[in-house]
Amino acid sequence: MSSFVRRRAPAQAKPVQGTRLVPGSSSLLQVSTGLQSLDDLLGGGLPLGQVLVILAPDYHSSWGELVARYFIAQGLSSGHRVLVSDRNPAQFVAGCMWHPGSSRDQNTKGVDEKEADEQPADEQEKVKIAWRYGHMKQFKTTVESTDGTEDYCRTFDLAATIPNAIISRAVDDNLLSYEETAPQTTSDPSKAILQKLRSLLNADGQDKAPLRVCVNNLGDFPWGRLHGRDLLKFLLHLRSSIRDTTACALVTLPPHLSHPEFIPGWIQKLSHLSDGCMTFQGITSDAVLGSTFPSYSGLLTVHSTPSPHTLLDPSRRFSQLRGLDVSGKAENNLAFKCMRKRFVVETLHLDVEGGVGERRTTPAVPVSVTSSVTVGAAPRLHTDSLTSGFAKVSIEAPHPLPTSTSATDGQTGENKPKKARKKVAFHSESADFEF
Repeated sequence: MSSFVRRRAPAQAKPVQGTRLVPGSSSLLQVSTGLQSLDDLLGGGLPLGQVLVILAPDYHSSWGELVARYFIAQGLSSGHRVLVSDRNPAQFVAGCMWHPGSSRDQNTKGVDEKEADEQPADEQEKVKIAWRYGHMKQFKTTVESTDGTEDYCRTFDLAATIPNAIISRAVDDNLLSYEETAPQTTSDPSKAILQKLRSLLNADGQDKAPLRVCVNNLGDFPWGRLHGRDLLKFLLHLRSSIRDTTACALVTLPPHLSHPEFIPGWIQKLSHLSDGCMTFQGITSDAVLGSTFPSYSGLLTVHSTPSPHTLLDPSRRFSQLRGLDVSGKAENNLAFKCMRKRFVVETLHLDVEGGVGERRTTPAVPVSVTSSVTVGAAPRLHTDSLTSGFAKVSIEAPHPLPTSTSATDGQTGENKPKKARKKVAFHSESADFEF
């Protein structure tokens, strides 16, 4: 009997629900932010043990809060533990988006299904174009959306809010925790958040479930009077607390702390003390940008991206939107759109060449109309020379007929001249027309 035994590859452990392996790593897991386009910018998702900082310098919008709600909704949908820090965390979570059609009434859902069924089959099929262009790739400005039922990255509808039953069940199962950042005189809000985080990480029986930490509006007015070094110290403690753990954090800053002029080198310091840093700048804050890019909601700037256990971050190798590779190609300009049902990050392009304010046709040829009536001279037609390329229309009437007197009956009378028919002449460089 032969003693030969076929060597088999060791069985890999199945990843935790709602997680994936980081590209290029065999042991490090990552989670989704709830936005597939944002996951692409991060190289596939936010790795565990990393901190992502979102800046939103626009005072008239709240793009940072919108991204944070996507982060929370994805965590609750995947069954992860979620820690929310805000002025009113319960109200903040209640405003999160949810799966399409989950919180709508049955009447609205029935109308949507009926409208989808009434669409003609031609619109649902692929658009037919010329055969010579049939094999060319379609121009795309964002990544393709995956199946909405996938656990890693769900498809959320901005028109639907999370049901109260989902929130109550998550609180009862200790999957959702709140940390209110109301002004306190005895303790520092930053220390309370770190203590709550450590207690959740040391909890027994839940070591396999990833922990998502969402700190909304770090350093806002309920935090008290904080200086720049206090915020940087908190980010340093937060990063050291979740490093090499099954937790990840997303931190948003209020508008007055998102400007580069807050302190010298503010953006660079945030990028160094966090693993990833991005700015969501509302396009309505600049009148020139608003008129140039009317179809976009804002511009996205990537300052840094996570690079766990590697010198070259996965975003440079695997991101389609950034367009970077080892050849050193320039990075794409990025923007985001907030539509009625979804939020997406795209590459920035002009709608038309030169913007929508550019004239696409040549101006109309101006026409000068002159009316000249000469008496005692014959009408002259087509004799005026044109020095310019414009058309000229002249209206001339012949001289009136002479008056006749009747002396036979001794009475003097005047015959009124008959109105002559007017002639209109159209002068042009190419041809003459007479009406």
